[in-house]
Amino acid sequence: MRYLIVSTMLVFLTLTTAVAEELRLDVQQAVDYALANNPLVKAYGYALDESEAGIKQSRSGFLPTLSVDYSARRLYNNASQENDSDYLSQRSGTFNVRLTQPVFSGFRASAEYSKAHLNKELRQTELERTMSNLELEARSSFYTYHWAQLRATKWQESVNRLLQQEQIVSAWVDQQLAPRLRRLEIAVELAHARQQLTSAQSAKIAAESELRSLLAVPANLELVLVASFADAPFDYNRSADYFIEQALTNRPELKTSVINMKMAREDLRITRSRKLPRISLEAAWTDFDRSYRSSSVPSDDRNYYTVSLNVSMQPFQGGATYYTLRQQQLYGLRLGQEQLNLRNSIVSEIRTLYEQLSEGSSRIESAEQGMLVAQEAYEFVNQASRIGTASVDALLDAELRLTRAELDLLDAFHQQQQLLVQFEHAVGLY
Repeated sequence: MRYLIVSTMLVFLTLTTAVAEELRLDVQQAVDYALANNPLVKAYGYALDESEAGIKQSRSGFLPTLSVDYSARRLYNNASQENDSDYLSQRSGTFNVRLTQPVFSGFRASAEYSKAHLNKELRQTELERTMSNLELEARSSFYTYHWAQLRATKWQESVNRLLQQEQIVSAWVDQQLAPRLRRLEIAVELAHARQQLTSAQSAKIAAESELRSLLAVPANLELVLVASFADAPFDYNRSADYFIEQALTNRPELKTSVINMKMAREDLRITRSRKLPRISLEAAWTDFDRSYRSSSVPSDDRNYYTVSLNVSMQPFQGGATYYTLRQQQLYGLRLGQEQLNLRNSIVSEIRTLYEQLSEGSSRIESAEQGMLVAQEAYEFVNQASRIGTASVDALLDAELRLTRAELDLLDAFHQQQQLLVQFEHAVGLY
């Protein structure tokens, strides 16, 4: 099973990182690491074993039962005029062996056996759903940390550019080629950039802490991401209807809903069996011995076999069966409406995310063009400012536009990647 493969991968990663004292992970390795460490995944693994034991237990409804019992009896009777040998003072013992084979139980046994198999399917689906949700969290947290790293880097680059501009402006002010106000303007923007850098670094630390907690990464290991926002491009050649069809086939929530409806039908069969006859075949062997206090009464020692066919039926139970059936039928109808609502929600979710991804692609293209233009403008103004042909205002504006364009592009990539992670989860790809 998948979680066993993941556990093997975890051992490999642990042995590798023990030497390097760092943990290098791409997004899929991060997911596998999370799955291998998550206690809820392990718990559902045990639940699967429990359901397998439940299947074996349900087979007992088809198999015979063997019972063995022994009773010892001592009777004291001091009446001198007692003539009935059954009430004379005596010792007796009875040893009985009985074998009972169910012949017909109103389909209860077969329904319970089917329900046990459905319970195993339900546990398997719940495990898949848990792993799917965990993978969603791991991928989202992975890219959020990557985004936080890049934002901190971009603000550090902005601070570095402003420091260079501060040096240039200071030289101009010292030579009285620019007013002191320009240096103050640079200082204000530099202070703002440093505040943004501090905020970005704090967000980076928080994102790393969240990812470490989710993956259960030991504190002594340095976490190094091998990441790119282009790891999983979106396939625009497929229509939304194609992904909707995939989602309606793959989503574990729908699988769970279908299994619950099947289990409800088996419960109906079990309830209906209350009104049907129950037939069993029974074979027994009995060994009986009895001895009396009075020697004038002979002892009694016999053993015998019996074979019997038992038929029992409860045609009326005070309305309990009728109302239980009605309750279960209404429960089945409710499950059907909940499943329909779930399908509608999935369709709406896929269409919404599909449109957002399409819009996100256009947003990224615009942000890329804006950054290229801003970068070219900054390089031009920066070179011009060094030879004195560009104003300090133009240099400062160019730097601000470049920083804003870089962050806009980074945010667009991050938003698109998060949408893609949600979309793949909604489609049921993991």
